[in-house]
This record gives sequence, structure tokens and C-alpha cells, in this order.
Amino acid sequence: MRRSLAPLTRGAPMRQTPAPMHLTLTQARARRHLSVAQLAARSGVHKATVARIERGAVQPMHKTVAALEAALALRPGTLVVEYGGDEPHGQAA
Repeated sequence: MRRSLAPLTRGAPMRQTPAPMHLTLTQARARRHLSVAQLAARSGVHKATVARIERGAVQPMHKTVAALEAALALRPGTLVVEYGGDEPHGQAA
């Protein structure tokens, strides 16, 4: 006998999960038609670091996020807020 895959609470709005920060960063860069190298040059963040962040391989420090947001003309905290604010910023990037 097959069970229904319907949600347990009918009528409740589904909560949308924020995009991971690396995807949000990639999308913001692409919307501005910037290459990784161009974003790196504008932000002062090394090109390899930008690439690692976009791959989700590292979690950037707050100062790195701030530099990327400034280079992309985003309000401070935008990348973290869209991500959900749960990411650990303690690892060097």
C-alpha cells in the first residue's frame, strides 16, 4: 500500500530555504557581468579565494564578505542575510 506524499500540515505556507552564500555570491557576480578575476580585483580578495568561496569550499571571514559585498555594491550583510546568517565565519578565507 502506497502512502500519500502530501504535506502533514495542509494550508501552511512552505518555508523557502535561503540559497547557500556561495550560490548567492555567484549569482550576484553573474548579474553584474563580472568574472571571478574582475570581482577579485574590485574587492581586493585573491582570485583563488573568490573561486573557493563560490565553490563552497571555504567559509569566508566577515572582512572578506564585507569586501565582496562592497565590490558588488550590495548592502552590508546582504550575502549573510540571504544565506540565513547561520554560517561560521571563523575559517580564514
